[in-house]
Amino acid sequence: MLPEGKTKVTGRAFAPGSSELIEAELVCRPNSPELFLLNSADRSILTRSPRAQAELGSVVGSGPVNVMLSGGWLFQTEDHDVTALMDESFSSRTLRSWEAVRPRLLIAVAATAFCVWLLWKYGLDILASLAVAATPPGLTSAMDVATMQTIDTTLADETQLSAPLQAKVQTIFKTLVDALPPEEQPGFTLQFRKFPESLGPNAFALPGGTLVMTDALVGQFQEDPDALSGVLGHEIGHKVEAHGLRQLYRSLSVYFLVALIAGDTGPILEDFLFEGQLLLQLSHSRAHERSADDFGLALMRNAGYDPKGLKRFFATLEDLAPDSETDSEWLSTHPLNKDRIDRIDAFIKENRH
Repeated sequence: MLPEGKTKVTGRAFAPGSSELIEAELVCRPNSPELFLLNSADRSILTRSPRAQAELGSVVGSGPVNVMLSGGWLFQTEDHDVTALMDESFSSRTLRSWEAVRPRLLIAVAATAFCVWLLWKYGLDILASLAVAATPPGLTSAMDVATMQTIDTTLADETQLSAPLQAKVQTIFKTLVDALPPEEQPGFTLQFRKFPESLGPNAFALPGGTLVMTDALVGQFQEDPDALSGVLGHEIGHKVEAHGLRQLYRSLSVYFLVALIAGDTGPILEDFLFEGQLLLQLSHSRAHERSADDFGLALMRNAGYDPKGLKRFFATLEDLAPDSETDSEWLSTHPLNKDRIDRIDAFIKENRH
């Protein structure tokens, strides 16, 4: 409502098709269905307009407000009480009042920023967990196919490992998968690819259960089945605990959180669904890496392999390229190799018979 006793708002008027400014007043008499536009100088009526036909322009913060009246007259004012003069709804008046730069607006901005931080800190993980639970196997399989197509097109060549050596590693892989609970066994496949030498000995797991080992890794550890089982167990752990999918959904959630604020979603879903690019750009968190290490150690032990093999793997990587000098996934900004070796020693000690 207008302040008690207030029936007019001062501002400027513009005649239809004219840019000449006229100091004016917009007046509404009590219980009248009409608005009157008066010339402030001589109080003459410039135009009269039914309230229902007057159009209120956008009301943003403390900026000027435009009112289009019948006959093409424009009235402009800095007095936002004009919205009440035109019977603006209570909800619109409330929103406008909150948009004005006042202490409560600063409080609202601070509260919004705090809520965004809470969502980023805790809500994204919850949303990612819900998304993982709701993801059908067909979608993760399609993600694997898209990612492998991208890898084969841009990064890798066909494996040059001999058939007997591939079969040897496949046997280790099958033994590990068979050691999983029955409900966790479906969907796993192991593939080999020859990557550029700069990638080094490497392996990774995709969300649908496709595991990829580089020729360099198999060649480096072909005489150490326990080391190979440790690497495979680690990657199986990533898939079973859905680390890749969680990281993907969390990354997408961050993107959409930014898009929600910025107002643009862009082509990321096209990359996600059709090109497999996004999966290639993700890396697991340190917590996921430690969890996959623990999972792999328990799995290889249950499958009859020696957990010391994974220790030898990390020790070899440390010799090949110290943590501070590496940039591949296995050797990058994950837990330091020496820290992972210490955790393996602790596992071995705890599980010693």
